[in-house]
Amino acid sequence: MKDDAVAREGAIVAISRFAIAHEATLSGGEPDRFLLTPIRRLLPMVHALQAWRGANRGFALCQGAVRRIRQRTAGPPAGAFITHIRNREVNVMETWTRRVAFACAGAVLAALALTVSTGAARAGGNPQAPDFRVDPSWPKPLPHKWLMGQVGGIAVDRHDHIWVVQRPRTLTSDEAGATDWVAVICSDGSEPVGGVCPAGTSLDMKVDSYGHPRPDGPLADCCYPAPPVLEFDRDGNLLGAWAGEGLHDPDPRWNWPAPNCVLPDCEWPAGEHGIYVDENNNVYVAGNGNGNGSRASNFNDRGGDGQVLKFAADGTFLMEVGKAGGACPNSNDTGSGMNGTPQLCRPADTEVDLAANELYVADGYSNHRVVVVDADTGMYKRRFGAYGQNPVSDAPSGPYAADRDGGVIPANFRNPVHCVHLTHDGLLYVCDRVNDRIQVFDKMTVGATCSNPGQAPGVCGFVGEKFINAETLLNGSVWDLDNSQDKDQTCLYNPDGSNEWVDIIHRASLDVVAKFGTQGRNAGQFHWVHNLAVDSRGDIYTAEVDTGKRAQRFVLHHGPKGCKTNKGHGEHHGNDGDHGDKGHHGHG
Repeated sequence: MKDDAVAREGAIVAISRFAIAHEATLSGGEPDRFLLTPIRRLLPMVHALQAWRGANRGFALCQGAVRRIRQRTAGPPAGAFITHIRNREVNVMETWTRRVAFACAGAVLAALALTVSTGAARAGGNPQAPDFRVDPSWPKPLPHKWLMGQVGGIAVDRHDHIWVVQRPRTLTSDEAGATDWVAVICSDGSEPVGGVCPAGTSLDMKVDSYGHPRPDGPLADCCYPAPPVLEFDRDGNLLGAWAGEGLHDPDPRWNWPAPNCVLPDCEWPAGEHGIYVDENNNVYVAGNGNGNGSRASNFNDRGGDGQVLKFAADGTFLMEVGKAGGACPNSNDTGSGMNGTPQLCRPADTEVDLAANELYVADGYSNHRVVVVDADTGMYKRRFGAYGQNPVSDAPSGPYAADRDGGVIPANFRNPVHCVHLTHDGLLYVCDRVNDRIQVFDKMTVGATCSNPGQAPGVCGFVGEKFINAETLLNGSVWDLDNSQDKDQTCLYNPDGSNEWVDIIHRASLDVVAKFGTQGRNAGQFHWVHNLAVDSRGDIYTAEVDTGKRAQRFVLHHGPKGCKTNKGHGEHHGNDGDHGDKGHHGHG
């Protein structure tokens, strides 16, 4: 039924717009003009559709044109038509009738093709959710032959500027084909020590700044790695870029700006992961990599990332929370990081509660907690794990599949704790990615010393939870969260980087009411969709890692700006039944 609904909607819109575009012809103009209209022009028209607008008028034009043709074939032609159809009156008019029908059918097929290509299928047959269409022109090509690597985070600021943190070191040698050699290393790939290579090797391998072999110079005309932080406007134009720590062996041909993160005060992460911009235009960058000292890691030898960095919008460094290379996991640490801040362990995501001046950190790929610090000083304020537990357990959890198949509700967050997201009503949403679930907390009560072994809502600030696409293994199903821009923020959007779609979730019930996207390389498809962010108009921006290596924009196409269902508002439903009858219900 849901496919039928999508088909009907696409057909109505396509026929409407096609008919209106050819109104003069369909209303009785010269038939040859219509006969010569190439069918291939239909698809661009469909791309420009405005849903439902003029649908009835469009159907009337199509039907009226066919009716008039048949009426004309019933009697002798007159006027200008005598010359035009002499000796073939009936055949011409029947052909025109068939062409009108064929063209309208072509418009329908084009609309359905567009629907399939963007993955804009509504889940559960629910027409009361926002509908999105990919903008294949976003972003614009980067200058200086720059190319993005894995996009580890994306954010939107209060000016509707889109911020991307990406991983330049993840470009392959051929993707960075324009780079030239800047250093000579040992033939086994090791770095010379005091100009001397290991026995049996020679100092003769030419490499670029990231260690890609360049024995004979550049491989191709394009490209160079882009700097790690990029700022775009809504139209996709690049507004600015940051170099982070820059390059150990810089190459001026890359056209990178000067470094804005300088040791020892600022430790740029080995693996850029997550970016957030607060209402004061401060920018936060986290990291989940491992600095092993190699040229490929830009000679970062600090070990595992354990820090969140804060910058002004112009790139000025302001603060580091945690530090690289700390002992992990330690989900109960409160002050062994930089300047007495809590030690983080490969943090994944951040968000700021401006009214309380607090920074929430999803911590992360090694720790099993959310930690809250002062947004100006980085000093510890509180922490919590699954179900609001504090102290937080770092006990190994084993594979998710064992819990799923055994009907066990996981007692702890699994790694990674991948996102935190605040809504205007004081609720805090946490992405427990590999456990395929969202947990919801009351920001005013969570974080105190508390135990909740019964996993009960209303205890320890825990409000409720929901498993999303709970059969998912791979890397889990709940990767990031942002909300719709309607007054009540009725939708949550979740990029599922395992199933390769974006879930549209009714926030009150946590039911998935729609989704868009599918696995693939075309515009509107995904490979490891990792993060998303929403601008003030309700458009969604997505980021892809692994070999996806891109950002995309999805425009709010038509329908409501939020999620409208029959569920009772304010109720957070628990498990969806895939784990037995241990459902949790809470009220926020």
